[in-house]
Amino acid sequence: LTGVASVSLGVLHPLYREYFTDYSSDIPPHVLLAMHACAGVSLLGVWVLSSLHSTSRDAAEAALERALKTLRESEGKLVSLVESTEDLVFSLDLDKRVITANAAMRHLYFQLRGTPLVSGHLFLEPSPQGVQLRWWPLFDKVLEGQRMRFEEEYGSGARYLVLDVSMSPILDLDGKVTGLTF
Repeated sequence: LTGVASVSLGVLHPLYREYFTDYSSDIPPHVLLAMHACAGVSLLGVWVLSSLHSTSRDAAEAALERALKTLRESEGKLVSLVESTEDLVFSLDLDKRVITANAAMRHLYFQLRGTPLVSGHLFLEPSPQGVQLRWWPLFDKVLEGQRMRFEEEYGSGARYLVLDVSMSPILDLDGKVTGLTF
């Protein structure tokens, strides 16, 4: 349709005006034909550009959908992996507030503290001063970019717990620390 309109505008219309009408103009017929031909080519150019734009937009949307699908699948696998382990896994932001925790960590936290571990709350608050004095400096080192691994022992008598602690900083795309994982 655009091609027909372009040919009609560019060639047929000036020829029609020259040979089939009484229209008089100060513009010579060959100049009028050239002007209309340029208009027809411009119309075709606009059509080509809009087609290219539509095609590239569709390709970009398809690529984005594929990337989002892959991301959702990867996220699902990672959540399944973290939730299925018996290891304690959680992450904190720069203010030491809980971002997320797996089921094992939420269960142990509730057993030890009597309150649920809630996202957004300050980790280990409220707690005895000794606990904060022990963990806050370690968290601060990790939040400065240092990885840490050590064993920590808790309990006495029948209830004894040995934790193999591994803490790592969470880095953004620029390499800045945005939190920590435990």
